Amino acid sequence: MPVLVVFLLSLFLCTEAFAVQVTDATGASVTVHNARRIVPLYAAFTDILDALGALDLVVARTKADRKCPNLPAVGTHMRPSLERIVALKPDLVLQLHGRAEAHDQTDFLRRFGIPVLELELSSFEDLWLATRRIGQAIGHPERAELCVANWQKRLAQSTEKRGLRVVYEVRYPNLLVAGGGNIVSDIIRCAGCENAVTSPKKFVRLSDEALFALNPDVYIIQTGPMNPDPVPLSERPGWGALRVAQGKVITVQEDLFSRPGPGALDACFLLREGLGR
Repeated sequence: MPVLVVFLLSLFLCTEAFAVQVTDATGASVTVHNARRIVPLYAAFTDILDALGALDLVVARTKADRKCPNLPAVGTHMRPSLERIVALKPDLVLQLHGRAEAHDQTDFLRRFGIPVLELELSSFEDLWLATRRIGQAIGHPERAELCVANWQKRLAQSTEKRGLRVVYEVRYPNLLVAGGGNIVSDIIRCAGCENAVTSPKKFVRLSDEALFALNPDVYIIQTGPMNPDPVPLSERPGWGALRVAQGKVITVQEDLFSRPGPGALDACFLLREGLGR
């Protein structure tokens, strides 16, 4: 048999042999074969793939994902076009766990034989686990372990306690804030403070009265698609009763603080700087 044929045959067999079992956030064991065409249905997954040196594996993006602007968009992460995804014939789809609609989308894609990993991203621990699972799925678990080790080492440098109670505004009016089940709470703790909103939900709707009763030391306002033009606190009717209106108010970028990917580590240190060392 010619040498070239032997080489190509061995290459083909090696490629076919790359299959791994990955357990996702639902407990499902997903078989991933040779993941070389990936569709991340949330921008944080693209960030993780970038950190793993695997951005070249991404073949499509969601509309809000600006990391790969030249790739085709498959809709929003809330409402992706499942037909477009199927047409792309991906080896792997990364789906954000936590919504019934997301699970329905996962079931639909799996019926077409497309492996889907539902991954949770509500905390730094979730980020570590999701990174390990993605690293396993693309055949580079060692890269994932190195990333996680470096991230954990970096977070260990942020240990100063400030004892400040913080409220993080996601959207106003109809005030929506980050709850305890949001990675924002980990960012706040990393900066030596605590989330004044103790509900375990990711997002919590508050009345003005409920907010004033919390009496936070720091009020953080995110700006971005969910809160594009926040009204200054001084111009909000009745908000003079909020002590922090004369205290510490910090404005931050939504895509850095609310996106539960590697950038959340940068958010920790930016918040520390915003609070003053």
